[in-house]
Amino acid sequence: MRWQFIGALIAGLIYGVASGAGIPLILKEVLPRMWVEGPDPVPYGDLILIGVIMVGGMGIRCASEFANMYGMAYCGQRVLEGLRTDTFAHLQKLSLS
Repeated sequence: MRWQFIGALIAGLIYGVASGAGIPLILKEVLPRMWVEGPDPVPYGDLILIGVIMVGGMGIRCASEFANMYGMAYCGQRVLEGLRTDTFAHLQKLSLS
């Protein structure tokens, strides 16, 4: 269970970085490419790059959020299961009187 907890913790850190710093960095990269000055349209290659950056950034954010939530829930359930098992084992050892 230790490695699952460490994995969930790392996923939470990745999610925090992707949410806190990732979104502003994505916007910093994407917005200047979307609004070009002059009558020329945005180049097709830049549009593809904008889509890849946005989908990739949000994909990393969503995957790390899922891994964090799932891992923490899994670890929490295992801790509760251990506590429940230990408590019932102790109760079984006690005398009835």
